[in-house]
Amino acid sequence: MEKKSQRIAWILLGGFILTYWGLHNGYPFVYPDTGAYIFSGFDGRAPIDRPIAYGLFVRHISMMESAYWVMFAQGILTSLFIYWFMKALLEKVTPALFIGFILILTLFSDVSVYVSYLMPDLFTPLAYGAMGLILLTPVSNRKAIALGILAFLSLIMHNSNLVGAGILVVLTLIWRMLPANRMIITWKTGLIALGVVFAGWLGGHTLQYIHGGGFTSMGGRHMFMMARLNELGILKNYLDKACAESKNYRICEFKDQIPDDLLWHPESPANKTGGWEANRDEYNRIIGDILSDPAYLKTFAVQSINGTAVQFMRFEAEHVRESLDNTMPYEAIKQKFPYERYTYSIARQNHFREYLDFMRAAARQELFFLFSLFVGVLLASSAGWREKVPPMVRRMYAFVLMSLVINAFVCSTFSTVVSRYQGRLVWLLFLITLIALWYRFRSFNAQAWLNTAAGNSVNQDL
Repeated sequence: MEKKSQRIAWILLGGFILTYWGLHNGYPFVYPDTGAYIFSGFDGRAPIDRPIAYGLFVRHISMMESAYWVMFAQGILTSLFIYWFMKALLEKVTPALFIGFILILTLFSDVSVYVSYLMPDLFTPLAYGAMGLILLTPVSNRKAIALGILAFLSLIMHNSNLVGAGILVVLTLIWRMLPANRMIITWKTGLIALGVVFAGWLGGHTLQYIHGGGFTSMGGRHMFMMARLNELGILKNYLDKACAESKNYRICEFKDQIPDDLLWHPESPANKTGGWEANRDEYNRIIGDILSDPAYLKTFAVQSINGTAVQFMRFEAEHVRESLDNTMPYEAIKQKFPYERYTYSIARQNHFREYLDFMRAAARQELFFLFSLFVGVLLASSAGWREKVPPMVRRMYAFVLMSLVINAFVCSTFSTVVSRYQGRLVWLLFLITLIALWYRFRSFNAQAWLNTAAGNSVNQDL
């Protein structure tokens, strides 16, 4: 029997492998939002535009000493999750199979990129995957607690995780109510999943409240919704009519000067009329008016469907940006990790044109994504695949695919279409595809196949 110490060693090795891109870069990757997360966690102040949970994670995991430790912790968490996922769905997980899967995922997906980012994106697949294991696999009480903790921590890192997981759990329980599915998910399991989602909402709200952000998951939801309505052209159309009807909105003064980027552009009307908080009530009234109008609601629904389809297929790794002087990530690293300022400044990310190229990695990921969808078609339609691949694995494949759809819907509907929103999750589809392939071809005899092929060739020649 495999010793516990050996399992821990393989999980640690898997976590190290998953930090490949960060180590190749020379420092964990940063995103324009990274600075805001670091400052919020270190200063203990809840920002208006994001939850504080990931900022606190960075502060405590780094021990206020090194951002590398955050990347290594994210690698270990991901490696542990992959081990649990394989253990739940495979009959036996050997070290070679486990490390082999991690190497394939590192080669054919962007999992290592997201592990290496100082961003909460990594926790989206952990949240969805942990919920899938709770709902669809037989787990002991001890493992259910461990998965529940992982899911809870992952859910509170980003609001889209809470919304998406909530929708996914509800849809899964509705599916469970069909007569043929009632024995697959027990009500106890369903209540545990709902309880984890509820705990995530409560925990996220409580963290914001403790750190001065009010009892809410994020104070700036109205801005993100307004920005999306602006992108879709709905806001301008509404304001042209509402302002002509003498509705006393402050934004009316700027209705013909609204930039495409309503959130972050310096000339955003919100910046000219007191900021996000000062415009909360007015913007919420505008959003309510728009979504209560059947014509606008229809347009919004149609564009949400379109956005979901586009987001579903947009998952390539974004080209990392140089972030040196006068950028928030640089200032955050310089102030909070002063001993790593030089190491950060010479990282490949900050000399992107010379040292980093994600093009080949993106091409490999796109090919594997299409291949994974083809495997899904075979799982649904081929008798040979359905006989070889257990029902639990097929159900998990459907769950992961639905997770991708729901994530695409939530992000494109309530925020915007950005490739990293989907890219952070797509490797979970690759993982379940590898498991399905293992079941389908585990009894494959290569030598017998070669002998048969050779015999057929000889017969054709004769």
